Amino acid sequence: MSNSKSRCYIVSIQKNENLEFGLIDKKGTFIVQPKYQRLFKLDYKDFYRFSENNKDGVIDSKGNIIVLPKYDYLEFFNENVKIRAKEKFGLINLQGEFLIEPIYDSIENYNIENVILVEIDKKFGLIDSVNYEFLLEPIYEWISIIDGQGFIKLKLNDKIGFINSKEEVLIDFDFDYVGDFDKLGFAIAKENNRFGFINRKGERTIYPIYDYVDDFKNDFSRVRIGSNYGVINREGKWVFQPKYSECSIEDENNFIVRYNGKYGKIDQNGNWIIEPIYKNLWHFDKNGFSTLRENDKYGIIDQEFKWIIEPQYEYISEFDEFGHAVIRLNDKKGIIDIENNFILEPSFQDIFHFCKVNNVAKVFDESKYGLINRKGKIIVEPTLKQINEFNENGIAVAQYKNGKWGILHNEGEWSVQPIFDVLENIDEFGYIKATLNNKYGWIDTKGNWVIQPFFDIKTYPKGDDVDENYDNLHYYIEDTFRDEYKDVYFFDDIPFPLIRLFNGYLEIDFTENIEYLLFYDDSIDKNGEDGIVIVNKNDEFYLIIKEHRKLPVIFCLNPKFEKVIINSVFFNEDQNTLGVSVDGDANVKNAEFYSYIPKNESNIIETKFCIFKFYNIEFLKLFAELFDRLKNEMDWQ
Repeated sequence: MSNSKSRCYIVSIQKNENLEFGLIDKKGTFIVQPKYQRLFKLDYKDFYRFSENNKDGVIDSKGNIIVLPKYDYLEFFNENVKIRAKEKFGLINLQGEFLIEPIYDSIENYNIENVILVEIDKKFGLIDSVNYEFLLEPIYEWISIIDGQGFIKLKLNDKIGFINSKEEVLIDFDFDYVGDFDKLGFAIAKENNRFGFINRKGERTIYPIYDYVDDFKNDFSRVRIGSNYGVINREGKWVFQPKYSECSIEDENNFIVRYNGKYGKIDQNGNWIIEPIYKNLWHFDKNGFSTLRENDKYGIIDQEFKWIIEPQYEYISEFDEFGHAVIRLNDKKGIIDIENNFILEPSFQDIFHFCKVNNVAKVFDESKYGLINRKGKIIVEPTLKQINEFNENGIAVAQYKNGKWGILHNEGEWSVQPIFDVLENIDEFGYIKATLNNKYGWIDTKGNWVIQPFFDIKTYPKGDDVDENYDNLHYYIEDTFRDEYKDVYFFDDIPFPLIRLFNGYLEIDFTENIEYLLFYDDSIDKNGEDGIVIVNKNDEFYLIIKEHRKLPVIFCLNPKFEKVIINSVFFNEDQNTLGVSVDGDANVKNAEFYSYIPKNESNIIETKFCIFKFYNIEFLKLFAELFDRLKNEMDWQ
């Protein structure tokens, strides 16, 4: 275990009804006596942000003041410090000298080294972070990434074009939207509300005559005219005409299509490989299997479309690397192998993913958690209120049914008895912040106090206003939507791969009786599989968020579902963030279960938060308007 960082801990002492914060070393000796309003570890070396008289500064791990406390907010930025003063951002060095005056609405890293993206009065420019001179004056409505051939995509006078670093125009500002150029130099382009393709010279290689097009996959593009989909090649010629309500391009250049409400598979000539007789047909996984639903039951077929597992389950996941799949039968989940033998009989409400460290998985039933192993043996009965993730040594903090916390090892025994009011997760040094009788200190993984519990916590009555206590809450920026082109889609324009992803993981049929109220496409994923969507199905409203590297998460917006209801959705226009708060015991559903909801480590305020950061404030405003309209129409509290 690395010990390269200095081991310091932030502590708080109650003084005159307020908490004051300081620093201690690994032995509990004060490095900085508690005297600051707030104290946070910065993500740079051993520096800390502190607050004094409601102004922020920086100290090091020895308590030396590096930056005087005179800013409304600060954070480290490329080995310097980004500051906010009077609602504007600037940049200073560690000597407190201004590198960029605080006149900008935002300062962010660009996608190439030594370049900074700045925004002022809704206009964007680029600054060289070596000499701090303008590379591009802030005159553009947005600036997107520079690609490997030096093309910078920008919006000017509400049109998109391309320039190089010398500000020479490479492609005229003629387009409403332009996607990324692929390896053969094709990019989607939108003009007059129609889509086609251009090359790097700006030539229209496929004229904009379509209502929707996808990036090329295997030299094919899915296109839509009206409400039907077809496929074209790179010459713009039809592979098959648009007559299908849904279509996806498979890796082997075959196509899954929906025709007359049923799914089938066709080849490049439009001949049926599989007749359209299936209500649902998903993609084939790395094992060559696909989930298939028939008569509202799920089974598994192989690539020859033979049943490996007959449709008999209410839900079935993909097989993992051990050949295990989670199924649901009679509203209970279990585990089967590839021959449909039960590894674990259906007996739990939920089964979580298996931990790669020790091959144990959490199970959930009747609001309690337990543990099983790969053989389906129950090693901890579902009697615990919470089990956190296991670390590399196969131990995890867990909450006993009486509310006390201890440490479990992977065989299901308590290595530290549950006697603590709160335990945080094990840190990189093997220490655990532990609270007992409203005091906290640190223990080791054997339960011994290594820093005695001398320090104070501050509790708030339940129901206190969240905003007043915002700095005392444990929250984090969960994901960032780094969009390039900021498209917002409505109603039926949800990419089919994303619909399949929703169906496959969230167990709600998003192909029938669905109204898509809003969909925002994040361009990190080139296939339209990331984004945020609000849907209405049978008068039930859902908020679904899918970001790169993550599986989708679903929130139910209807207040009649007590355990999945969102408390509030809030928007921070200064930080370009969308926040979602839910009750501490809310059942927020996704394939990895609850992974989007950070644990409220203090257990003081029984609220959990997700924070999602966007670069597109216009989308957030649009989303806020839609959400407020729904609240009013549905009379949500």
